[in-house]
Formats: sequence, C-alpha cells, structure tokens
Amino acid sequence: MFDKLIFVSLALQMAWASQTESRAKTDPASCDPQNPNQASCDTGKCDVTIGGKTYCSKCTGDKVPIDGECKAKNGEADKCTAGTGDKAGTCTACTNPYYLYKGGCYTACPQGTQKNESKHTCDEVAPAGPASCDPQNPNQASCDTGKCDVTIGGKTYCSKCTGDKVPIDGECKAKNGEADKCTAGTGDKAGTCTACTNPYYLYKGGCYTACPQGTQKNESKHTCDEVAPAGCNTPNCKACDNPKTDNEVCTDCDGSTYLTPTSQCIDSCAKVGNYYGATEGAKKLCKECTVANCKTCDGQGRCQTCNDGFYKNGDACSPCHESCKTCSAGTASDCTECPTGKALRYGEGGTKGTCGAGCATGTGAGACKTCGLTIDGASYCSECATATEYPQNGICTSTTARAAATCKAGSVANGICSLCTNGFLRMNGGCYETTKFPGKSVCEEAASAGDTCQTPADGYKLNNGALITCSAGCKTCTSNTVCTACMEGYVKTSDSCAKCATGCATCTGSASNCDICSTGYYKYKNACVSCTANTADGTITGVANCASCAPPSNNQGSVLCYLIKDSGSTNKSGLSTGAIAGISVAVIVVVGGLVGFLCWWFMCRGKA
Repeated sequence: MFDKLIFVSLALQMAWASQTESRAKTDPASCDPQNPNQASCDTGKCDVTIGGKTYCSKCTGDKVPIDGECKAKNGEADKCTAGTGDKAGTCTACTNPYYLYKGGCYTACPQGTQKNESKHTCDEVAPAGPASCDPQNPNQASCDTGKCDVTIGGKTYCSKCTGDKVPIDGECKAKNGEADKCTAGTGDKAGTCTACTNPYYLYKGGCYTACPQGTQKNESKHTCDEVAPAGCNTPNCKACDNPKTDNEVCTDCDGSTYLTPTSQCIDSCAKVGNYYGATEGAKKLCKECTVANCKTCDGQGRCQTCNDGFYKNGDACSPCHESCKTCSAGTASDCTECPTGKALRYGEGGTKGTCGAGCATGTGAGACKTCGLTIDGASYCSECATATEYPQNGICTSTTARAAATCKAGSVANGICSLCTNGFLRMNGGCYETTKFPGKSVCEEAASAGDTCQTPADGYKLNNGALITCSAGCKTCTSNTVCTACMEGYVKTSDSCAKCATGCATCTGSASNCDICSTGYYKYKNACVSCTANTADGTITGVANCASCAPPSNNQGSVLCYLIKDSGSTNKSGLSTGAIAGISVAVIVVVGGLVGFLCWWFMCRGKA
C-alpha cells in the first residue's frame, strides 16, 4: 500500500511538472525557429528588440505579430488591422487594449515609448533639453559641483544649480525669472525645482517642456514618470511572474520604487500606512513597522518615533501618563505636550512638566488678574494681580533675576511687560519663549533683534504684541475674520476657508475639486473615491478591504491596491479576497478529486 501511495505522489509531481512545462511553452520567446509562432517570421524581420529579447516585425503565411508572436490574422482581427501589399504580414492599426509598435500589436509599450490613447500607438518619447553641460555656456556654468548628472538623449544636463538659479529645460536660470514655471526648493533642495507648472514637467530637480526617453508625462502632477518596462503590465515593475496576464505578480520594482505587500510598486512606503522602505539584497521592499505603538521605523525596522501618548523606551514604545499628550517618560511630571484645553507647567530644567487646568484669577503674589490669552483651548494670564509681576510663559512671575532676563529692566508695570528681551516673544502682556509652550504653538522663531515674531505658526498672527487667532482652516490672516491663505486640506472661499471634500487631501477652486487624495482613496476625474468603492459610472472598480491604492493607469478596471487590511492577510490587487478564496477552493477541489481518483484507480487495479 505504501509503495502505491509513493507512486501516486510521483505521478502527481510528473503531472504538475508537465503542466508547468506546458505553460512555460506558451510564453512569448525571442525569435526562435523551435517556437511555431516565431518560426513564421519573414526573412530578416526578426528585428524588434524589447527588454533584451528580439521579436518579429513581419510574419509570413497570413500571420501578424501579436505581443511578439506570429499568429493567424483571421483569429486576431479584433486586435490587429492586417496590412496588405508590401505591408502584408504586419499590423497597420491596433484596438484597445493593444498598441501599434513597428508593425506589431502589444498590450504594453516598450521602454522609450509611451501609449497614445487616441491612436493606440506606442510613440517615441521626445528627448528634452537644448544643450549639454558646457562651461562655455553661461547657463550651464552655474551647475553645482558634481550635479551635471542627468542624461537625456545622450547629452548630460544639470540637476542642481548655484547662485539662486534653477534648472529649466537643462539650463540654469535665475529662479526669480522662472517662478511661473518652477517652484524653487529651499534648504538642501535649493538650486532645484520641487514642482513645475504647465507646460513644464518635473524630472530629477528640473522643469522640462518634453519628458526624456523612458518617461511619460503625468498631466495631474506635472511630472515625468518612468514608463513601465515592456515585460510587465504593473507600473514601475521591472521583473514579474506570469507577465501580461491576469495572474501577473510583480517580484521586483525599478530603482526608484518599492514593492508593496500586494506586489505593486510605490514611490513612498509611507503611502501604505505603518510601513517603511527596506533594502534586501538588490530589492527595495515596503515592510511593516511591527513595533507596537510606533509611528515611524528606520530601514532596519527599529522604531524612530512613537505615536502620541507613548515615548521611546529603548527599542519599544511605552505609554505616557494619561494626563500627557506627548512625554519623555511615564510619570505625570514628564509631559512635553498637553491635550487640547490643558496647559503645560514646566518643572526645573524647563524641558518637561505637568499638564493641568489653564489660567484662574486670584489675588496676591503669583496670582492672575486677567486670563486674556487662549491658545489651543487653554487659557493663560495676560495681566498679573501684583503690579510688579508679569506673565512669563503665561504664568505670573516676580521680577527676580530669572524672570528679569525675559522682560527688559523698567518695562514691568501694572502686571504686564511692555518690552521683552531680544529673542523673546511679547504677547498679550507677557514674554514667551518660542522653544516652550504656549509660545512655540504660535511662533516658530522669534526675531533676534526685538520682541516680535519672525516666523508665525500656521493659524496665528501677532499684531504689535496682540495675538490674533485665524479662523478654522486658515493658515495666514490679517484678522480673525479675514483669511489670506488656507491650510492644506482647505480651499479659500472669499475671506474664509472651506474643508475639502471627504477623501480629498488638497483641493483648488472649490471643496469638491480635488488635486490629491488622502490615503485610502483614489482620484477619478476631480473627485476622490474610496479604494473599496467603484466609480459612479463603473469605469473603475474598488477592492474589498483595500487600505491604500491608486487608479489603474488607463482609468479602467480594478484599482492598484497597495495594501489589504483583512485580518492580517494580503493579496494582489485586482482580485478581491473573495475571488482569491474561490480560486483556492476550486484548486483544492480539483487536486483533491485527482488524488481521490488516482487512489481509487490504483486500489481497484490492486484488487484486480
């Protein structure tokens, strides 16, 4: 009996190997006379190179090139318009989802071309830039050291300029004169463009009117995006299993993107959620940050920052005291930030303290007469009960040596300070440090000379020492009723700001005109649709339990799902969890039936 079971096992393995070999033989191969679909190639016409392999551009015997193989033209009439006369054996036009390239119809365009959706052709991508990095060219001589490193069309261009210049069409030009084309970077991105406006497209720090070979224009972001390699349909995928089929699974992404748990390629793992970018061998992967209550992990999976309410304790995140929003350790006196409506009272050292109720009026030393300042829902003193005291960081303090350092001598009267020491912020009768709360909530940096705010925080304005809180969603304002610019996620409507529509991270013109979608949503026309939902017209279908996604490249079919949240399991986008479960059950039934049949057969034969 045992030897029969072994034989059954061997028979199954042989059947599986045979099936695998059969599948392998259906894959398109480079021009190969042993492949019947390649042997029909016309003499000297095995001359199309895609992904390092050679394919046929003209067939014989009433055949035409379809995805690199010669197939009977009558059976491919729905894909290829067959040529006649000297064009016999080629396609002269292709229909959706095929694109014409050098006499053949392909489902994916080869590298160096881009899809023309109106003509259904693979068009060559035009190289950009007027001149290579040349010190004799004054607009090229401004290139930063070692930054003549962008190659387009065999020429080299600058990716970062010096002297308040930015790269425009391959040349360094004064950024002030190019503000309508290029959003100039600051800090370590100075000398580059961080965004471009129509008709320019961002590519490696510069703005170009034409995207270089191997990229295609992204009209919504105005960037030059890498063209998906011809071998795989998954965007930005350079290696995959079962290419150009419904079962395609990306196994490796191009150098600029990371492989997600659902075998998609993405430029930032942060878009997937609590994931980080890691490198394993030559592959770049998105891996889950598994440290409990961790906000961000480094490339080795170690926690860098903890979620609010937790502090970094070695390699773990431990809970703060319940009274703290953020903390440096676990006791009530270790708070570094308080919940809305609570005020932080610093202890010795001035880096942490306790969270409690805001200002209360009273009499005597250290008491407040008027609680006239409100920040983040907490009240602070604006006038002290004792004439010789003044609010320091919102708390009444006498003119001791410690306190005198923040208010200039002779400037304390009637419980307020009229002139603070240089580098401190004068606000509503008191002096504040911008490195501590509540001062840091309203001002990012105080002026080095004087007691004003050099860089106000979003949502606040200081007018001659008086705090103005802008209206909801307002970034900068002239008064609490007149807004001049809105925060991200809001759009300006007259003098106020309206919140963008649900799922919309940024919008322009109106709340429903979305530019960028929040995680968990994809963009369709001007709206943001949940990754789990279909579009109203049914053009795009959502994926059940999908937590992060992008629309399909041609805006038809299933979303590209980056992450599935379903009891910890993940699967490939385009197939719902139910579909995969159904397929799995079907496979089990078929295999189980086959095993049962073989066992019955051999047992019956044995009895015979």
